[in-house]
Amino acid sequence: MYCPNCGTSIPEGGSHCPACGTSVQAPELENPQGLISTFPKKEAPAKPAYTPTPAPAAYTPAPAPVPAPVYTPDPAPIAASPAYTPVSAPTTVVVPSSSGDDPRTFFARYPEYKLMSAWGYFGLGILYSLPIIGFIFLIIHSCNGSNLNRRSYARSYWIIWLILAIAAGIGAALIFAFGMTIFGISS
Repeated sequence: MYCPNCGTSIPEGGSHCPACGTSVQAPELENPQGLISTFPKKEAPAKPAYTPTPAPAAYTPAPAPVPAPVYTPDPAPIAASPAYTPVSAPTTVVVPSSSGDDPRTFFARYPEYKLMSAWGYFGLGILYSLPIIGFIFLIIHSCNGSNLNRRSYARSYWIIWLILAIAAGIGAALIFAFGMTIFGISS
């Protein structure tokens, strides 16, 4: 048994701590079921008499006060030009995650946001590659707003055609500038 005041070990049957003199009562052990413990008794390790105190918190200066913003009224508002009239109100993009809608009912109410499958993109790529019909569908799909995914894909195809046209122009300019000597043909 240990002294609750200083932590010194008290011998069996002792009623006072030999170090500080604190009165200690021995706890009575109860065994209500009449069981006998077969485990050997182990002495608990002695508690240290010294417990370190935590270090004081480091000093942190208070933040400098921030000046309040000063309100200055604008000069006289500029009158809107009578010739200017807005064409349309700005559009709001509605997506299923922000509106709380179920995706199954969302695309029924907003068909212009209907998703395309990978096979849909593959089929459009083949269609746009056809010489005359593909060019016609490319123009129609890039101007039509019935499906925004298809319109965006058609517009990206225009960018691919633009990059290929620029590369062909650069190649033709190089061939013209060097007089076909690149390919071993002399003029």
